[in-house]
Amino acid sequence: MQFKIFKSNVEFIESFNAAGNRGYKLSINEFADQTNEFKAYRNGYVRPQRLKSRKQTSFRYENVTSLPASIDRS
Repeated sequence: MQFKIFKSNVEFIESFNAAGNRGYKLSINEFADQTNEFKAYRNGYVRPQRLKSRKQTSFRYENVTSLPASIDRS
């Protein structure tokens, strides 16, 4: 599996460099056999977690009109 990933990455590097439309070139390094997900993880990318539920819970205050005007907290 690692060799397949490496081979795919080398093909990408070669085609990128052959296009010549950038001011830089890519080269093979120690991460050439890693997937993009692994590289993103190593570089600090954190994928946003999916929401578990879109359902929102509602909260209702009961009897709000009968609150006292002040509270003695002493």
